[in-house]
Amino acid sequence: MKIVKHTPNYLQLKSIGTGWIWLFLLVGMLCLLIGLSWLRSGGLQPINLVYAAAMLVTGSVTTLVALFSVAWLTVYTFDQRRGVVVLQQQYVLRSQTIERRLQDIAAVQVDEQEDSDRSRFYVVNLVLHSGETLCLRETVDNPDRQKYEQIADSIRQFLESTE
Repeated sequence: MKIVKHTPNYLQLKSIGTGWIWLFLLVGMLCLLIGLSWLRSGGLQPINLVYAAAMLVTGSVTTLVALFSVAWLTVYTFDQRRGVVVLQQQYVLRSQTIERRLQDIAAVQVDEQEDSDRSRFYVVNLVLHSGETLCLRETVDNPDRQKYEQIADSIRQFLESTE
């Protein structure tokens, strides 16, 4: 995630994560091809049908995840003139936009998180007065706390200038 535009009235951050989409699509397509080849070459032997079905299901699920659940582009826009923060996530086959008022942001904090293999990484959280949290993060987990502190400081300074 990096700051791509910063003016007194406008702050924009961008995170690009195309690598994960290609990896998921590649694995999904490979599983589908393996499953289809087992169906064609294995006849109706039960074990071949089980393997083929498992590969076809795995390939289908992995491909669907790549197309609908992995954002290839995320843009965070803080707009003082409109008084909003906009989170835009672009997926291969869909997009999602979340918009909140700047005045609803109660705090900007850097939080440490841990993934399934116990690796630590950092995210910037916008905590709203309602208790809702908007998470600003990269597609790939980033262990560089200083980078996120700098981004959080830029957001705080921008928000302070809008008051």
